[in-house]
Amino acid sequence: MTLYNYAVGGSSCSNTITPSNLTYPRTRVQGPTFPSVLEYAIPAFEADQATTRINTSEAYFQPALTPSDSVFVMWIGTNDLRTGASFLTDSQARGKTISDFTDCVYAALDRLYAAGARTFVLMNTAPLHLAPQFANKTLDDQGTGNVTAMAEKMHQLTTSINSIFKYQTPYEFRVSNRYPLARVALFDVWSLFHVIYFHPDNYFNGTDPADVTGCVRWSKNKASPDSFMWQDDIHPSEQTDRIIAENFVQVLNGSSKYAQYW
Repeated sequence: MTLYNYAVGGSSCSNTITPSNLTYPRTRVQGPTFPSVLEYAIPAFEADQATTRINTSEAYFQPALTPSDSVFVMWIGTNDLRTGASFLTDSQARGKTISDFTDCVYAALDRLYAAGARTFVLMNTAPLHLAPQFANKTLDDQGTGNVTAMAEKMHQLTTSINSIFKYQTPYEFRVSNRYPLARVALFDVWSLFHVIYFHPDNYFNGTDPADVTGCVRWSKNKASPDSFMWQDDIHPSEQTDRIIAENFVQVLNGSSKYAQYW
């Protein structure tokens, strides 16, 4: 399997909806916006598709991307919800709503479809309210009012987006015929994370007990990273990434209990 990665750390779906700016560490001066999916990643793919390898006449993509053996994967949303001009802090671009974000995701799929993509995997948003940045002692009204409200708002945002994905995806692929002859798998990452979080002993095999509330970065004993669900306060650990990858292969094989297919 040949992989091409167009993801950029810190990016959002579109800077016209939730612009996320780079902040220089020493000066704290705000820099340019992070490259987003719609304004950078998709155009970068389109440009690569039209170019050749340096000093050759060979197409950039080797082997060639064909509808029958190429899969296009979309996983975006964390930065749209939690950082910069985000929905969590009600600081998104003026007048923008959650449906603008989900419309952006399908607009990105439109561009990929126009470029020849016919097989897609759409990954929904993770349960970010369980991440250390939001969970800690705030779940179930155990924290201060504002902190608890932030965790519960994040819970509401992710489940709302995922509900849109759940119903709009089959509509676009099978009812409205927005993507003729295309097929899609909706990978329910939210449910996978939820199972991992509440049954950690089945998934983490470090020398220390499984830990889903802390993270590797905060750990005093970094000798057991495979005990943790989280790498830092928001990103999955390497072990969690392995679990996602294992389940992703099952999605591609058409046998995942965490996927719906259309």
